Formats: sequence, structure tokens, C-alpha cells
Amino acid sequence: MMAIAGIIGTGGAASYISRCLGESRNEQAAKTLATGGVVLSVIIGLVVTILGVIFLKPLVTLLGGLVPIRSRMHIPMYWFLSSVRYRLWATMLSDNF
Repeated sequence: MMAIAGIIGTGGAASYISRCLGESRNEQAAKTLATGGVVLSVIIGLVVTILGVIFLKPLVTLLGGLVPIRSRMHIPMYWFLSSVRYRLWATMLSDNF
């Protein structure tokens, strides 16, 4: 997740923002940060969260959850997956500043 946020923050949005600032297009740079990076990170976070919740049982099994532990792993995994979009957003923003 941090790699995805890093790609969005430093690879995509930051590169375009710095080119806009170099060309003195400050308004375009501000719009790109507000719409491009943040919206993209929220969308990717929502997709990962939805797919993670849908495939929660196979995901717990894939991560090595043994049969007695699987039933107790659903709650922490659900909360972990619920916070993905916020962590992506925060990491993306920290890469830009």
C-alpha cells in the first residue's frame, strides 16, 4: 500500500505539480494536488478495501491463518482493510510535501 501511495505521490502527481510550478502555473498545480493525487488515492483505497472485505476469508488463509485462528482474524483484518484508504491518502500527501 505504501508503494502504491509512493507511486501516486512522488511518481505521478508530484512530477506533474513540479512541472506546473516550473512553468509558473500555480493554479494548475494546486488543482492537480487537490483532485489528481487525493482522488486517485481514495479510489484505489476504496477498491482495495472492497476487494479485501469480499475476499477476507481467502486472504486470511493466504496470509497463513490456521483454522483455530481464522475466526478471530476476521475482525482485525476488517479494521485493517477499512483504514487502507486513509493510510494511502496520508502517505500520498506526505510524499508531496
